[in-house]
Amino acid sequence: PRETTKKAKRPSPRPPIAARPKELSVTRIKTLIRDPYAIYAERILHLRPLDPLKATADPALRGEVFHKVLELFISDNPNAADPAAKEQLLKIARDQLTQSCPWPMVRLQWLTRLERLAAPFLQDEAQRQDLGSVAAIEAWGELQIDAPPFKIVGKADRIDMADDGSLLIYDYKTGVVPSKPQQQKFDKQLLIEAAMAERGGFERLGRKAVSQAAFIGINTDMKVSPAPLSDEPTDKVWADFLQLLNRWLEPDRGYTARLAHLLTTDTSPYDHLSRFGEWTMADKVAPEVLK
Repeated sequence: PRETTKKAKRPSPRPPIAARPKELSVTRIKTLIRDPYAIYAERILHLRPLDPLKATADPALRGEVFHKVLELFISDNPNAADPAAKEQLLKIARDQLTQSCPWPMVRLQWLTRLERLAAPFLQDEAQRQDLGSVAAIEAWGELQIDAPPFKIVGKADRIDMADDGSLLIYDYKTGVVPSKPQQQKFDKQLLIEAAMAERGGFERLGRKAVSQAAFIGINTDMKVSPAPLSDEPTDKVWADFLQLLNRWLEPDRGYTARLAHLLTTDTSPYDHLSRFGEWTMADKVAPEVLK
């Protein structure tokens, strides 16, 4: 008789508490909520996707280049309201694209995109400059938590300081900018960064109140999505975060694959490892206790 391979079930491994990560980047908290299996594969099994054999002009590279352009531009302390600021920004863009993008056609496409985005970005930037001045760029932050024992780390694209001494945290997004509900439930990066800042997590800045935070879209929509700090004050954010960490210390909590992806078409670099396709999002999870 013909042999058949049994289909895999939707995995939800339960490793020992001692093996579970004691440190994560603030950008990986969204992954922990949406696709815990990816954290299991990355931080417990220590598996990372291989770099492609040939470099490509993918969205990740575009994001890196655009971030670097804005980092260099803001570092020059420009006056965004000055008409000369546009050429200043585009000169940095041309230089950076020449250094980082070896494909002439792609270089032209990305420069054309930045030329279209420059005016609306500078218009919004002038308003940001009215609110405060740049205090830190690519600001490294970390905070050690005693209970449960855990270290949260991360890098803020930019932190400004208002006249009253409060902080304004900004993150540039070349991809989809998360909405308010998504920030409340899943994309908690800015909210947690704000809570970290108020607890001294960004050492250079000390303990300071955070008055605003926002994702700045660097894309066709140029949407600015403020963090819902009025609905999610930092004390509540921090308490919810500690509760989330404590839940991951419960032995019966498994690292379920594709737990809460936004779209069914979303992919994970570990889909092949979880054997997604043999099971579907409608399938129940199959917990497995690991030793």
